[in-house]
Amino acid sequence: MSLWSQLRRVLLVVEFKTLDDVRLYREAIKATGLNVHECRILIIVQSKKERNTLSEFTSVVYVSPKDYSFLGSMRNDDVTKLFKTKFDTVIQVGEIHKRVKKSLYRIKPKIRIGLNVKKTDVFDITLNSDSESPDHLLDFMKMTLEKII
Repeated sequence: MSLWSQLRRVLLVVEFKTLDDVRLYREAIKATGLNVHECRILIIVQSKKERNTLSEFTSVVYVSPKDYSFLGSMRNDDVTKLFKTKFDTVIQVGEIHKRVKKSLYRIKPKIRIGLNVKKTDVFDITLNSDSESPDHLLDFMKMTLEKII
């Protein structure tokens, strides 16, 4: 049985680029065979204003570094609830804001995967790809994890 077949509840963390990318990540999750209703995507935006203008998807939660108070507590109820959820794996795509990264370390998944990340010591598995397209990245990750037993 491969490592991929053991994963059901996935948290995918990515910096916001475009709304089309958000849709593509949702489609890529479906294409890999994961249930999009059991998976969550945490999109990091630059400001609360930007977060409030983005369209809502049931599987997507938006967070801004400005959602953190001066002392570091989270002021976004959706994100607080998300961080209390148990996940089989946390997948980080690219570099993310340090405040969000620190919060992600509190989540205790079975496995942490970094896709195209620079700092590799916090991940169980790190993968690098030349492509940045959501469907390619998740398919590449799936094919790699299917080879790991």
